Amino acid sequence: MVPTSIPEKIRHCNDHLVRAAACQHHIPGVTTDAVNPVPPGPLFLNFLSASNFWNRGCWPGNIAKVVNRGMEEWICAGHGLEDAPATTEHPDHVEGGNERGVRKKKGGDGSTGIVVMDNVGENGDWDLVKLIVGMNVGVLMKMKDQI
Repeated sequence: MVPTSIPEKIRHCNDHLVRAAACQHHIPGVTTDAVNPVPPGPLFLNFLSASNFWNRGCWPGNIAKVVNRGMEEWICAGHGLEDAPATTEHPDHVEGGNERGVRKKKGGDGSTGIVVMDNVGENGDWDLVKLIVGMNVGVLMKMKDQI
């Protein structure tokens, strides 16, 4: 409803990306067989868009500028990693220490699921789309390695 709620929107979107990354996606015929069929799994659907028609500061384009950038920062800084930063402002900062060292991949595929967003590709900027597709390609790469 108001621009000051946008950081909360980003946190909710980040949390949903974390849940999607932690999921292990089974691949029919590769990680399953006739005895162990593909178990039903969740469909991760994340909406980055938001709007408030009555508040120009909350029109979809204005929200997308902030939320899309927040998603890009999150995916680059810690998506699918253990001990990922709670904020993207200082990705290597840890309380009580100066660096995280090498962060390890969490369990799961690290995918993002389906992410619905506004104003992608504006002025030729397709970075967020490329990041999301790249994260989801991990499941396909796993399938290639198994075949």
